[in-house]
Amino acid sequence: MSEVALAPLSSLWSAMAPRRPAAATPLPDVGAIAAAAETHGRADGRAAAETELEPLRTILSASIGALEAAREIDAAALQPLFVELVTRIASAVIDGELRQSPEVVGRLVEATLAAVTTDGATVIRLSVDDAARMSGDPRVVADPELASGELRVETPQHIVAASLDARLMAILCGLA
Repeated sequence: MSEVALAPLSSLWSAMAPRRPAAATPLPDVGAIAAAAETHGRADGRAAAETELEPLRTILSASIGALEAAREIDAAALQPLFVELVTRIASAVIDGELRQSPEVVGRLVEATLAAVTTDGATVIRLSVDDAARMSGDPRVVADPELASGELRVETPQHIVAASLDARLMAILCGLA
């Protein structure tokens, strides 16, 4: 019987004994959670922004490359254009001079005659317009096959063809 009576007393004793505090779960650190969330949010936002900006960066890079290429002057590409421009300007000036001044053709004739030994049988062939301007020289013959500014000096020993265009081309060959 004594055992039976002890059992209820032991349970009473344990009920009255001071309780040991249960292991308390620590409260979460709200500041640390907030900092971690902010860091994670920034990383996600930065990654999303980088993804959206990448095509724009590619376009911008290509545009900058095109701009730099457009700013560079390619002298080799411009030289033929420059020579063509100079040729047209010089041809226009020569044509204007031929129309206004017969002395230009006269100087060309003199320079051509000075290049060859002439005798009494010299014939100077000029275009129809140039021959009309030089009508005082009996050696001048109009040749419809020649263009204005062209001439052909014929002697028994030589035939010399000259033109202002040929002289212009010789100058332009020096530019190229």
